Amino acid sequence: MNASLDPSHDRDARPEAQSTGTDLPRRARTVGVVAWCSFLAAAAATMVVFAFLDPAGLSNGDLPSWWTSRRTVYAVGFFFLWAVAAGAASLTIYMAHTEPPDADAKS
Repeated sequence: MNASLDPSHDRDARPEAQSTGTDLPRRARTVGVVAWCSFLAAAAATMVVFAFLDPAGLSNGDLPSWWTSRRTVYAVGFFFLWAVAAGAASLTIYMAHTEPPDADAKS
């Protein structure tokens, strides 16, 4: 069998204990996971929200000063949704990594 097609060839050449210098600490990986997942969720939510909601169609004369163009509203909406998704992802990570209280400590 050709060595370049053998999936075990790369595994044998680089043992698991060898560090590549790109390993991140646990907190950095967690921040990256939260940021990336919340970014993707915000991107999808922005597409859905603004598929049904046109910022120009909502003008009734009492608009805030930052509501100058559709692009501005889209950007503010995206960053708002990103913050909401980041909060949800952060709470999920916190709850997944937090141990429940000990049942014996209550009594």
